[in-house]
Amino acid sequence: MEEKRRFVRLGTNVKVKLAKIGEVPKEVLDNAVASKNISENGICVIMRGEGVKAGDKLYLEIELPTKKIIKLKGVAMWINQFEIFGGKHEKRFDLGIEFLKIRKKDKEMVKDFVFASFRQKAINQQESL
Repeated sequence: MEEKRRFVRLGTNVKVKLAKIGEVPKEVLDNAVASKNISENGICVIMRGEGVKAGDKLYLEIELPTKKIIKLKGVAMWINQFEIFGGKHEKRFDLGIEFLKIRKKDKEMVKDFVFASFRQKAINQQESL
């Protein structure tokens, strides 16, 4: 299968809060979700509830490990449901979000975080050889 992504994605968990544009942001932004991966152009998050669909415009607050919070607008590009089995059966949703309105310096900060993490992983792999 051919890779269609234009940007390198880093599999990582960063703190993300989101709200659909048009809703009261303060209420919904208190609802944190976990990220699955991030790139300079988008993020994939794991959500517990339904309520966001492809095409929805979103407010996002992303907290990088440096504690820097990036505020931006994005669009939900796709959503996939999956199930978790264990103590109890639960539904979860992967949500792919493309960044629409992000300040240039914030986009550079995300890009730097992604590539610095890849560099560190490569260094750690070399040291373990």
